[in-house]
Amino acid sequence: IVVDAQVGNLLEDTLIRTPLSTKISLNAETGAIAAGESGNGLIVGNTLSFTSQDSVTFNTDVSEVSGEVRQSRANISLTQNTTNNEGVVEDLVLTNLQATGGNIEVIGGAGILIGKVDSTETGSVQLSGTGVVAIDTGDGVADVIGNEVLLYASTVGGINLDTEVSALK
Repeated sequence: IVVDAQVGNLLEDTLIRTPLSTKISLNAETGAIAAGESGNGLIVGNTLSFTSQDSVTFNTDVSEVSGEVRQSRANISLTQNTTNNEGVVEDLVLTNLQATGGNIEVIGGAGILIGKVDSTETGSVQLSGTGVVAIDTGDGVADVIGNEVLLYASTVGGINLDTEVSALK
């Protein structure tokens, strides 16, 4: 499914349930994207990709997300709680999230696996998982970039990190 808004905001206060779609692509050239701020995931599929000029807010039931916001100080807010057929909450894969100076906040229902999360050196990154927050490492390139980075892993596990931050506390 591809949804493209050339002008204005996309999906504000709408319900997008697409259980038969495996890939969802959203594009807001001059506005924002808002798809659910509470309750069950309002975007359902395997993968979600997005491009937006302004901030995005997603409450999803997807397993993999990539996308960017282009406006300086535009934010990315993403909540995920995807369960498989056995009722087990699945990990969330963040292939590539980019905010040009804005903040990135992700709340995953289980572990969070990261290819790259980049809010430049002026934005902040906050990642929370009820399982292990695991970050793909080994390439020598920072996986998480931001002025301030907060990582939360609420159960037994670890945090494995290649990052580029102003300060690590």
